[in-house]
Amino acid sequence: MARGSSIKAVLHAPGVNWKKVSSLRRDSKVEPPHSVYHHHAVKDPFYILDLGVVVELSKRWTQRLEKVQHLCAVKCNPGPACLGPMAALGSGFNCASHGEIEAVLALGISPDRITYAYPYKAKSHIKYGANVGVILTTIDS
Repeated sequence: MARGSSIKAVLHAPGVNWKKVSSLRRDSKVEPPHSVYHHHAVKDPFYILDLGVVVELSKRWTQRLEKVQHLCAVKCNPGPACLGPMAALGSGFNCASHGEIEAVLALGISPDRITYAYPYKAKSHIKYGANVGVILTTIDS
């Protein structure tokens, strides 16, 4: 996938298409977060996700490990602003709970792109995954 089409797909991905997306030039001087909090009295936490970096790293993965399916660990960043772009870039998803499976499915992502991978699985979570079409899991001993 070309970088231009990748970034376009990411910008229209579930979880991103309704968010405010700003471009930060690499040569611009952005104040550190603590000064942003201080000067603008931001009371709620926020994060900055560089979608260009997400696209570039995904592209490198695909080029260098073309036979390996990338699985995004949902527990690392379960927010739709991260999951949506990863889905648009073709990633699969490593889910560790009922809630993580729900978060991925809520974005319209097919259950065949989900692996239920957690060492301690509740019977009810295994049944839930099976009922919604998640058929791949890992077994630890």
